[in-house]
Amino acid sequence: MMKTALLLLLVLAAAQAQLPAVKVCKDNETFKTCGSACEPSCDVPNPEHCIFQCVVGCQCDKGFFRRSDKACVTKDQCEVARNKRAPVAAILFYGPVIMNSNGK
Repeated sequence: MMKTALLLLLVLAAAQAQLPAVKVCKDNETFKTCGSACEPSCDVPNPEHCIFQCVVGCQCDKGFFRRSDKACVTKDQCEVARNKRAPVAAILFYGPVIMNSNGK
């Protein structure tokens, strides 16, 4: 009887190890065992050159795009995020400043 119980326990443990863990994804995401390596994002909504590689994990649902904060949003929500970005400061370099001995 003890051997049967032990054997049953081992079989159940092996079966449990073979089951994929339930993954909880955020809003507008679905867990995929073979998702795209080039998920559409706000910056690259239509990735053209992508290697065929299975990626396991949560991916944005169809019609949603990965934003920089990792949320899956609609195209309109991508635009709102772009418009809220702070302007990028530009530094212009005109070359070395040459002064004479008077500091001018």
